[in-house]
Amino acid sequence: MVDRVQLIYTTNGGEFQEEWSQIPATLLSERKISATLPVGTTHYVINLIDQNNFLVSYPDVEKSTCTNQPSDTAQAVVSSK
Repeated sequence: MVDRVQLIYTTNGGEFQEEWSQIPATLLSERKISATLPVGTTHYVINLIDQNNFLVSYPDVEKSTCTNQPSDTAQAVVSSK
């Protein structure tokens, strides 16, 4: 059972030195969470952590590579402008 959730996000996805930050998200029920994306977020991942500290990320994140391309696996944030 999920014990806690985290929002992992970046405001400079695809840049040479991406910086990722972490903030808590809210566990609403066994199958739902809530998180507010900080202003300027370009990509994000949700971490689900159980009582044994076992972590699963959604979406599944591939091994990091040193490219100047946005992540293929992190959720990209699309502007609705």
